[in-house]
Amino acid sequence: MAAGASGQIVVPAERAKTPGWKDPRMWFGVALVALSVLIGARVLSAADQTTPVWALAVGKEAGEELTEADLVSRNVHFADEEDLASYLPADETVPPGTMMLRAVGPGELLPRASFGTSVATGVVEVPLEVASAQVPPAVEVGSVVDVWAVDENAEGAGQLRPIFGKVVVIAAPRSADGFVDSGARQLVIGLPEQRAAEIGPALAASAAGTLVITRHG
Repeated sequence: MAAGASGQIVVPAERAKTPGWKDPRMWFGVALVALSVLIGARVLSAADQTTPVWALAVGKEAGEELTEADLVSRNVHFADEEDLASYLPADETVPPGTMMLRAVGPGELLPRASFGTSVATGVVEVPLEVASAQVPPAVEVGSVVDVWAVDENAEGAGQLRPIFGKVVVIAAPRSADGFVDSGARQLVIGLPEQRAAEIGPALAASAAGTLVITRHG
């Protein structure tokens, strides 16, 4: 220590010392930085974990056929495994005879519940022959229709009898194969398996040429 001009004792200033490798504060800081880097890496890795699933390249309506040509792969991050299970992974194929059970728009992911085969979904395909004049021109695949039969009463007048209500058309060919010489049009409707008992009267009315189709929407 030295005395100043006024006689006061002046204490020399101490220089700040750089912590040495034995200083616990240094090791705590190193551990904190390493932990931050590890957590950040895991967060980024989790965010980058995506699964390729099928989406529709074009929109599909209920009753339309679904093929792999209609699909496009999309990489999606699912936070929950249950969410992933609701969609079709891109490594799974669509079996032949698959049809849409409800409408899905273009670019939307393809939910498993939106499609199925006739066997898997319990849908019976019922072919009907209907006079062209008794089918609205706008009826096509995916249309929701009612099917009626025309019965003659005792006076010979026609009387409508409901056959099917709100069923989906799953095939409606407009080519030459879809028409017969009598000017009739073929429609194939999808009927839930539990309603199979209704098929007989429908086929009988189809053979008799007394069916009438009305379209919803």
